[in-house]
Amino acid sequence: MNTTPELLATDVPIWLKNIINKIPWTTMGMLMKPIVVTLVQRECKALPQKKGDYRAYNFETYAPPEVIRAINLVDYTQMSNDVQLKFQTRIETSVQEYLGVKL
Repeated sequence: MNTTPELLATDVPIWLKNIINKIPWTTMGMLMKPIVVTLVQRECKALPQKKGDYRAYNFETYAPPEVIRAINLVDYTQMSNDVQLKFQTRIETSVQEYLGVKL
């Protein structure tokens, strides 16, 4: 299976790009993938959202487009360092515990 080019917002943190690429999207079960997509969307909607257009670049990934869209809509520049760190910790912990991804 080939990667799909998606547009990724330029303000998405490097740690999050790395996690997106480490998640085994292609081997994830039919039931697990929609659950992960829904959890990502819910987590991202709880954060500050961009109000308008944003700069983006091509990003080769196996991640579903819904995940990339949800991540792109988060306004990382409006998040305090504390909020960003809590978000990072939640994502890293979840990916390690529930998906078995080594970071």
